Amino acid sequence: MIKRRDSYTIGLDISINGPAIVIIDNKKQIVDFLKLTYLPRSKAYNVKTKNLEYKEKIASKNHRPLFFWKKAYDLLEEYLPNSILAIEGYDFNGNGRVFDIAEFTGYFKLQLLSLGFGIHYIIPPTNIKKSLTGFGHADKVSIEKNLESQYGIFFEGDDDLNDALAIALLVHDHKDISKFKQSA
Repeated sequence: MIKRRDSYTIGLDISINGPAIVIIDNKKQIVDFLKLTYLPRSKAYNVKTKNLEYKEKIASKNHRPLFFWKKAYDLLEEYLPNSILAIEGYDFNGNGRVFDIAEFTGYFKLQLLSLGFGIHYIIPPTNIKKSLTGFGHADKVSIEKNLESQYGIFFEGDDDLNDALAIALLVHDHKDISKFKQSA
């Protein structure tokens, strides 16, 4: 593990089929990222980082949380000790998958806690959207456009990475996040 002196802000958008992590530095530059896209026909994930993109098979759909944790930990281990970690909360108005995502997120949190790391902030999706666009129910295109206009950085056409980036930037800028501080 490389010891880093800088601090980082990490945004996580955890979902079943397309979890994403974005790490930014103190200058709001993207240091690294991870995006997994589940490919159901091939029972594999497309794995994309700042420097690599490849496909990797998994044993079954039930192995998705473990697969994500392993890939996430490979990325995060060198950044976690000096980082603020923020995660998108649950969208309780979402359709159908909220319990699957809750289990997925719970597994991820358990793994972090077992290593002595916690999640500093859990921010509801509507608050992320509102802080960026002024509207709590903004669409994904508006998120991307506002990331570009306000920060000059975004992931073209990738909603999950843009959500993770928006989370990291929101926490980095400390925009009204005090009510979301977590003790765990």
